[in-house]
Amino acid sequence: MDLQSKQRRQLLLDKMLANENQGISCKSCSGKCCTFVANSMQITELEGVEIAQYLNESTDYPLSLWLQRMEETIANFRLDQVVYGQGRKRLRKSYTCPFFNVDSKHPGCYIPPENKPYGCLGFNPLSSGLSDGQNCGQDKELLEKREDSWKIAESQLVTNSLI
Repeated sequence: MDLQSKQRRQLLLDKMLANENQGISCKSCSGKCCTFVANSMQITELEGVEIAQYLNESTDYPLSLWLQRMEETIANFRLDQVVYGQGRKRLRKSYTCPFFNVDSKHPGCYIPPENKPYGCLGFNPLSSGLSDGQNCGQDKELLEKREDSWKIAESQLVTNSLI
């Protein structure tokens, strides 16, 4: 992970830490937001490349295993098929994240916060003591602030293939 990658997530990481200091954390939750029950996360090309770089550097499992898990997720939840609703609006599909509950050594998410997609970092409990995702939400204002701060730099990373 490069320094800029962490810097682009820092605003969201700071908010998570502030929440944790107030006793508001995901640590005792079952993680419904990572499963087909509530997950329809979409990521950017840049986030995908950064996750792939992290997985490639990880020593626990070979990248080929992760690629297989992702392909299985795409097939099982038919993520490669576009579905439209009324007005030809593209519908998002729910799925269980291939990085969730990988094994007993890695309960929860395998991807550390410094490498998580922005949307995952911006989705947090809104109160303490949650165990089943009862009161969680996306901090859209914070995500928009992060995006506005990094839009040009991220666009240049993708355009210039500096990732």
